[in-house]
Amino acid sequence: MNSYLSEDGQYSVSINHDNTVYFWNLKKQTLTYVWQQSSQLNDPIYLAHIASNNHYVVTAASSAFALWDAHSGKNLGYWQVKDAKIRDIKVNNSATSIFIAQSDGKVIVFNPQQQSRLEFYGHSHSVNSLDIDDNGDWVLSVADDYSALYWQAQSGEVRYRYTMPSRIHFGKILNDELAFISTTTDLQIVDLTSGTVKTQLTGLDKTYTSAAYFYAEKSYLITGHSQQQLMLWNVQSGKLIKSWTAQAKSSRAFDGGMIQSIAIDSLHPYIVSQSSIGLTEYWKIP
Repeated sequence: MNSYLSEDGQYSVSINHDNTVYFWNLKKQTLTYVWQQSSQLNDPIYLAHIASNNHYVVTAASSAFALWDAHSGKNLGYWQVKDAKIRDIKVNNSATSIFIAQSDGKVIVFNPQQQSRLEFYGHSHSVNSLDIDDNGDWVLSVADDYSALYWQAQSGEVRYRYTMPSRIHFGKILNDELAFISTTTDLQIVDLTSGTVKTQLTGLDKTYTSAAYFYAEKSYLITGHSQQQLMLWNVQSGKLIKSWTAQAKSSRAFDGGMIQSIAIDSLHPYIVSQSSIGLTEYWKIP
């Protein structure tokens, strides 16, 4: 089961093995909607993103995606992709732009209202991850070509290019000034205003980064990884403050799961995490 949280930790999307999508209100601990994007089990749904204003949700399989209204529960459209596989997907707050990272190195910026698309060709290999600001004006995309690109969505103009020694698996815009990018061996916080590397994170064994969240109040970075790892970092020094291990189904290695999504429940506050085995867990911030 794949699981994704809203930015404020109040909602989540869980995707079952039969392609059923569940939209949860975590604050009320209630199931709000049950969606079915497709019944084609040979193309399972494995991606989802909740817009930062919690109004829209996008879900995706490797060759198709759908847009949902999180207030009414209505489906707003279903589309297929035929030229490549979908690697990641995001939707902006107004649902005027859906961003699709593809295995052929392209990023598609799709307008579901106008049924139009822009194509970004900045990468030469598979785009593994992308992130956007709330309005969808700026994009951070990372790829197998060892590059992370920060670019303007409408023009496709690249503002900064960051390079790393190996394939970049994950990228996250933290705020207007900072972003986080990672390979299996290197984790960096980069400056979006100067184009330089601000901090190199240290103290983590080889692992796959799958989620990140910036807790601005304490200048903490929280990262989620394969093998059930959840890490808390000091953004200024790059040092590891604390680590946790998420629950597993059993002691077997393949039952451990990956941290797929992180948020901050600001009401408490707690770190909220969701793993690939479908568990939502809460962690106290030191």
